[in-house]
Amino acid sequence: MTEDILHQIRQTNQSQNIDYTPEMYNEALVLIEDLCVLISNLPLNHYGMPSPNRPATDLVNTDLQRENQYDHGSLATIIMNSEPLLTAEQQIIYDRIMLAVAAEQGGFFFSWMHPVEPDKNELIQSIFPDIQNNYLNHEWLSQRVILAAKNVDVDEINFQIQQLLPGDLMSFKSIDTVVDENESVNFPIEFFKFIRYPWNATT
Repeated sequence: MTEDILHQIRQTNQSQNIDYTPEMYNEALVLIEDLCVLISNLPLNHYGMPSPNRPATDLVNTDLQRENQYDHGSLATIIMNSEPLLTAEQQIIYDRIMLAVAAEQGGFFFSWMHPVEPDKNELIQSIFPDIQNNYLNHEWLSQRVILAAKNVDVDEINFQIQQLLPGDLMSFKSIDTVVDENESVNFPIEFFKFIRYPWNATT
């Protein structure tokens, strides 16, 4: 990534004699950390890498901006539809939290839950019923999601759903280069190394 920054600066200044500087390395670390925060909400040092020289408030501001990037109308609709489905215990906790928010007070709220390991096939069938006929319906898909705490579960669920789709399964190799070297600054290699997607598709 630092090479991309150096390349950009050399082009901007029309000079190939410019060499690496500590500021360039720091800028690269800032960009990588921004991606970490965006993807995992964790700073760079969490992954054993050096932290960039930046004000601590930058990370807080980035987190706040990310948290505020939602559609208020859609959220209000979700709350209106979901609140009647709460159990009595959940309703009490929800009401207490909302009162604290309205009064702009802090606090700790604990909800004891008993985790149950659901059968993944039943979960998929309940969330994505008849996916064989609906997988091309973007509106239908946009209303469904399965949340998992671990990447290994995400990969397994994705694989099981892919097996339900019609067509031949094909795997595509990914590359970390671009045809136009000037576009390389828009696609940092580190970004692709931080995310994991199953590069399988059906046709």
